[in-house]
Amino acid sequence: MFQNTNKEVLKELAKDNYTSHKSRNRIAILAIALTTLLITAVWTVGISMISTISNYGESAPGPGCEGNINGTEETRDKLKELPQIQWADMARECSRAGLHNQEFSGMDVRLLAPDESYFEHNFVELTEGRFAQNADEIVISDTMAEHLGLERIVGSQLELLVMLGTDEEMAETPITFTVTGYYKNPLINISEIYDEIYTAPEFIGQYNPAMEKIPQKIYVKLNNLNPLLLKTDVMDKLQEACDLAGGTGIGTKNTNSMSNMLLSVGPAVLFVLFIILSGYFLIYNVFYISVSSDIRWFGMMKTIGTTARQLKTVLMQQIRRLAVIGILIGIVLGYIVGNLIGPGVMAQTMYAMFYKAPNVLVIFILGAGFSWFTVYISALKSLKLACRISPVEAARFAPKKKKNLFTILSFALSGMIFLVSCNAALGFSVDHMVERYNMNDARIIHEGSGWSLEEPYKPVSAELPDKIADLPFVTDVNVVYQARMMPDYVETTVGRLYLPSQAEVSLDGPLKNEMEFFANSDKFMSTYGDTGLQEQAKNNRWGLSVQGIPAELIQQELACAGAFEGTVDVDKFAAGEGVIWLAPDSQEVMGRDFKDSVHPGDAAIIGFYDNQGNYSEKEMTVLAVCEKRSMFGTSDISVGNIILSDTLFKKLYPDYDQWISDIQIDTEEEITEEQNQQINSLMAAEYNSQLKMESRYMTRVQMETQKQTFQLIGFLLAGLLGIIGVSNLVNTITSDVFSRKIELAAMQSIGMTKRQLWAMLLKDTLKFMRVSVVLMLLSGSIMSYLVTQHALFTGFNPGLFLTSAAVLMLLVIIICIFMTWLLVKVLNKKSIVERLREIE
Repeated sequence: MFQNTNKEVLKELAKDNYTSHKSRNRIAILAIALTTLLITAVWTVGISMISTISNYGESAPGPGCEGNINGTEETRDKLKELPQIQWADMARECSRAGLHNQEFSGMDVRLLAPDESYFEHNFVELTEGRFAQNADEIVISDTMAEHLGLERIVGSQLELLVMLGTDEEMAETPITFTVTGYYKNPLINISEIYDEIYTAPEFIGQYNPAMEKIPQKIYVKLNNLNPLLLKTDVMDKLQEACDLAGGTGIGTKNTNSMSNMLLSVGPAVLFVLFIILSGYFLIYNVFYISVSSDIRWFGMMKTIGTTARQLKTVLMQQIRRLAVIGILIGIVLGYIVGNLIGPGVMAQTMYAMFYKAPNVLVIFILGAGFSWFTVYISALKSLKLACRISPVEAARFAPKKKKNLFTILSFALSGMIFLVSCNAALGFSVDHMVERYNMNDARIIHEGSGWSLEEPYKPVSAELPDKIADLPFVTDVNVVYQARMMPDYVETTVGRLYLPSQAEVSLDGPLKNEMEFFANSDKFMSTYGDTGLQEQAKNNRWGLSVQGIPAELIQQELACAGAFEGTVDVDKFAAGEGVIWLAPDSQEVMGRDFKDSVHPGDAAIIGFYDNQGNYSEKEMTVLAVCEKRSMFGTSDISVGNIILSDTLFKKLYPDYDQWISDIQIDTEEEITEEQNQQINSLMAAEYNSQLKMESRYMTRVQMETQKQTFQLIGFLLAGLLGIIGVSNLVNTITSDVFSRKIELAAMQSIGMTKRQLWAMLLKDTLKFMRVSVVLMLLSGSIMSYLVTQHALFTGFNPGLFLTSAAVLMLLVIIICIFMTWLLVKVLNKKSIVERLREIE
């Protein structure tokens, strides 16, 4: 066969073929631009949202680092010399304990003296003034200024109550500082419970030299992490650097579990792949229709000597031209849309402060790269068809009806996401969350009941419950006790660590057998570490949490504490003849199936030691045994092991008024903001930084913000997937109908009316949609139920699901009717004779 090698002719052919397909060009550019817009917008929104939520989630002391290594200034200097350390900054604690100002009640506020480079590396940006330069100057956060009601005047005076000294020599000392500046708080997500005030390093030498001997936190940035491991190798790399520099310990906010990281990254990857696949079918349909309509032209070109390679060149020139126009339009619009959606969504959520627009160059490269890849693979099959077909095959070519499985799945997935989003976001019940996280209207909790302390335990005053009870809106106040055995601390490399409240008891019978089982279990030890159980087992003197709870509260406590075996006889419990048992195995790693486990009805002989050296032995009956603790922790007994009536507790511990662990507060109606503040003020008047407050009001405020966040993000996701699903659906229906143009024209030529054509296409479209609807309803109901069972949400709402399904069905019907009307109108623009003459 003669081969024409004239390159200029090929250019002319490509140009003529391009200009003769104006409708095809507009549709192709639109398809490419839409796909590029979606890909670019998803990259823009996705990267910004992932980084924003990640920054929010990782917001902890030292927000710019991978972790911290404890050590001295010499340790820091050694770390800086290591090749795997990008930077290392020391943030010196000026006191072993938080500040004691009454205004900081319920918060942990730390006075720190960081290196100068710490501020730059950890996102500490001044909004006014300058950083502290001597021991009597400080800078505070914007959230702290708001909390204190300050007007952000540089040069104002602020008195802080600093705990100077260590251990038993620690004393509260008032020091007046000059506020030299204010900074934007990078830890805003925890600003309700934690804040940092910065001074100069000279403070320690001048005011608290005892802290110079204590290893401090050195925040480090690693440069040897494997990006494929998604920061799950942080702990190993930190420990390696710690050993090389002679540090005394490490800490990190990152997980070492690859499965956890993949669970968070996986959905984003699948989402991008889904868009690429959707774009592939969208663009493929356009090019397939175009090539199908020109197939005889390609056959004739081959008869005059055009090679397959030359035809590919002709088509690729057109494809590149269409792609350049579509991609340029798409990436610009995609970036603009993404940066409108991203900040707009984030501004309405708890993540607002952490939003940062992604780099425009990175987005353009990703958007253009993925879009060109999508265009290329979409056009590849059509290119092969045009280049490989022979003149004879071209003359009798008829387009094949494509399989529509992906489009069905695409639209079904879009509908499923819509249904899930409706149920999870709109169905999110703030009232449900308030009930879930609050057993009472308000509670005041002593941190020492369940957490370690960095300063000596400070009791709740016995007068505080009475003061709260005198408030006019308070209907009932109940006190829970938790015994604390002295000495209550252990010596560590950084000083004394005061342990959570525990009593010392001796055990006999099933309780002793169960504790000895734990003490001899490698599995238990590997989970909880060496807590001294083996030594306790030798002496039969166990350190366990012993609580005293009013008998009238016990049923409510049990209902909120988790799943229990047994039924509590309240009268027997109140009389001090019964005990409730919660094993130290709080994570249930051992289960309850071992032979020596405790069961209701077992006799329990327990000996109690108090701080005066007295010993009392009681024989009681086990009334109930915890099988699974509640994950929400709203009950007091969820942190206990041995639960007694408060009457018995007071007999066993004469100094019981020193061991108030919880004050439960009930009010006439749900607590208001003003009432919340009144209780908080009484708590603050205790001058006890170890007290924390919880209330229904505080939970409601937090959950209202969370609900708004879920709704915005959920419907953004549903909207993007909806556009993709509808685009694929419309494109597939259109290409399917246009592939049957000759068939439909022939049927009209033998008498089919426009009304009959309309009815036939609507019926075919509805049949096609029916499969998608069945799939989306089935999968949507299952996924809605499963997703809403997660602790983040509040359960499946059948009424809301049916409403959202009805809205979805209405949308499907509207799309079907509109598409049928539009296709009939387009098909009948030309006469039947003209359509029968078209090459198909």
